[in-house]
Amino acid sequence: MPLRRKRHRRKPGFAEVLFVLALVIAVLPVSYWWAHLNQPNWNRAPGSIVSGVILNTHYNAERYDPKVSAQYQYLVGTVTYQGSYEGFWPEVGSPNALPPDRLEEVSKPGHPLVVSYDPGNPRRSVLHPILQELQLTYFLLTVAGLLVGGGYCLVVYPAWRVH
Repeated sequence: MPLRRKRHRRKPGFAEVLFVLALVIAVLPVSYWWAHLNQPNWNRAPGSIVSGVILNTHYNAERYDPKVSAQYQYLVGTVTYQGSYEGFWPEVGSPNALPPDRLEEVSKPGHPLVVSYDPGNPRRSVLHPILQELQLTYFLLTVAGLLVGGGYCLVVYPAWRVH
């Protein structure tokens, strides 16, 4: 006869999967928002394209998104710095955004840009910084995630586990 009674533990089921999903929904926006909230404010400097190429990404896909590879320069004080960008050029939401019908301007040397750079290390730069308006979006996603996760943890999950 065993000295201790064997405990029967219920295996995780669908309720627990939804519980973990609710926690992820609550934590991901918080971490993303917090990471962007604590980024230093970068300064802006005038810049221009040195060279640029528009790459065709349309092979067998229905959607055609041109990819841009560009080298640029920018002036901080009396020092000129170089930078590079490779990715999909935004149509909105950036000081350097261009509509699709004007995208070829990125491949022309001398095209003016607004470059954001780290004041502590001017060699670090970006062409398309995350805008401060997105901070409100992160905050709202955080609140929504916490409400959904908290509501599930406090109301739905306990009632579901009883049955």
